[in-house]
Amino acid sequence: RVGYRMVDTATVYRNEEEVGKAIAAFLAENAEVSRKDIYVISKLAPKEQGYDQAKAACEGSLRRLGLKYIDLYLIHWPGRAKLKPENDAHAQYRKDS
Repeated sequence: RVGYRMVDTATVYRNEEEVGKAIAAFLAENAEVSRKDIYVISKLAPKEQGYDQAKAACEGSLRRLGLKYIDLYLIHWPGRAKLKPENDAHAQYRKDS
């Protein structure tokens, strides 16, 4: 059976619950496909950067997706909202995330 095997979502897209439900439905209808056959990407929102916030955000994404793991978790935008691009704090937020 042919179909999408890579799914890209993000907290800021506000569709993780729907994506998780679609994955669950697809797996339920296609016994020959397992979770390991689907590559799921999600992303950390800029406002969630920093160690504690990033960890909580990832756990939230897992919960909304209804998954045990995300294959690739990216920093959506490599900076923090409301900081000017030249602000040195961006580097520390990336490091902490």
